[in-house]
Amino acid sequence: MSTVPEGKMKMILMANPLTPIVEGFKYAFLGSGHFSWTSLGYSAGVTAVILIIGIIVFHKTERNFIDTV
Repeated sequence: MSTVPEGKMKMILMANPLTPIVEGFKYAFLGSGHFSWTSLGYSAGVTAVILIIGIIVFHKTERNFIDTV
């Protein structure tokens, strides 16, 4: 993230939920990078939403799943 110029590209990269996790590990192990609790919270929130959607879709297709596979 440190090599990406400010602007639209940086916003697109920050929309990726894995970016704050990678930046956090980079900050923890190498001492460089950008760590933000807000970004980490965003990542956890997006992950939770995707998990909930996945659980809902699985429960709706669970009965017919074995026939599909």
